[in-house]
Amino acid sequence: MEELREMLASSSMEIFAPACKALGELGTEEAYGLLKEYLQTKDKYKYRFVLSVIFRFPQSAELADCFAEALESKDLIFVDTALEHLVRENLWVTEEQILSCFEKNRDQLSGYYYNTVLRKLSKTEEYGKRILSMFLKTHNNSVKISLAECLTAFATEETYLTFYDLMKDSPIHKVRMAACRISHTFRRPDLLARFATDHDGHIRAFVHRTLRRE
Repeated sequence: MEELREMLASSSMEIFAPACKALGELGTEEAYGLLKEYLQTKDKYKYRFVLSVIFRFPQSAELADCFAEALESKDLIFVDTALEHLVRENLWVTEEQILSCFEKNRDQLSGYYYNTVLRKLSKTEEYGKRILSMFLKTHNNSVKISLAECLTAFATEETYLTFYDLMKDSPIHKVRMAACRISHTFRRPDLLARFATDHDGHIRAFVHRTLRRE
């Protein structure tokens, strides 16, 4: 442990980072305490690396405020670190904090987080509307696809037609595929049939396969 303590004191990230990883793998109370000391560092890259490891410890529940601060940061390296922990559900904050993070950083987040974090939120009408608002505002195609796929989980009897209408003519085939999935979920073969001659082969295959079963 003393060797790892000395490595953490190094000014080199090539030495500091492996020490953090090793402490994370140890998973002991002593390892946690040593990492916690470095939450006071002024070096944002070291701080970020400590965050990437420390929230794996069960004791890190006491650091909820620190986690929320990372999630709500203006610096994306901290936001990404927090979201990666949310993927593993190591530490959960409020759903409102999570959704606000996505709204604030809409076009800057990896599409991966939409289906692994945002999709886990409660399927309320309010959240569905806010996710739809992000879908309409984004100019990032990969984000638009992820939001469309996310909306398939938030569609309700009251909202699915609105979602469908906003997706069905999209030039992005994965967004049109989301419209197909909504049609299938709500048992509307009539809506699905319009895609039978879609120019995308994956969509045509999905439609023909689905309609044969219905």
